[in-house]
Amino acid sequence: MTVSTTKRVMVVDANPLTRFGLISVVNLNPMLSACGEAGDARTASALFSNQRPDCVIIDVIVPNGDGIELISHFKNLNPSLCAIVVTDLDDLSSIRRAFRAGASGYVTKHEGPIEIARALESAFQGQTFVSKAVSALLVADNGVNPSRKDFSLLESLSNREFHIFRRLGRKQGVTAMARELGVSVKTIETHQRRIKEKLLLRTSFELHILAQRWTTTVGSAK
Repeated sequence: MTVSTTKRVMVVDANPLTRFGLISVVNLNPMLSACGEAGDARTASALFSNQRPDCVIIDVIVPNGDGIELISHFKNLNPSLCAIVVTDLDDLSSIRRAFRAGASGYVTKHEGPIEIARALESAFQGQTFVSKAVSALLVADNGVNPSRKDFSLLESLSNREFHIFRRLGRKQGVTAMARELGVSVKTIETHQRRIKEKLLLRTSFELHILAQRWTTTVGSAK
């Protein structure tokens, strides 16, 4: 009796065309099969519980949640899970957070399917993968990129706080943010207060300006 060794891969991305492309890359490998797709965090969580995939390909920015938080959650449910980040975001904070959460690879969306295929292959071999573009960014950000030094304090934020910070940078209001994330307005305000304290900011105005500047400088891809 032959035992199947096919690995099952789930795709999480807000864009249907992107999901289609990622699934196509997965299915080109005879040792892999796409077992489902999700366009938002809630659907992804339900699908993961139902399908129990061996690997997840996921964006950092996911509607109704956060891709990095999802990676951490999925890894708690399945420590052997491979997680490949495929995203527009190319800032050092997102890259580091993804790997701290348990990601196996990080690829930017402007790179070709070959890099994604390489990331999948490396992940299932137990190796960490960074694409060519991400590798170059890590070198450039290693203390020599003055345009990004101003954001060094962002490393002190938790994943949820950083997620809130990104949304502030996209000028999303507190009420809309609370509704989409399924929490109270008070919870969002508490996060904002803690973010201000960690970033050494005095007012909410300063926080919004910094978040919008970060979005314009390194996080405006999506």
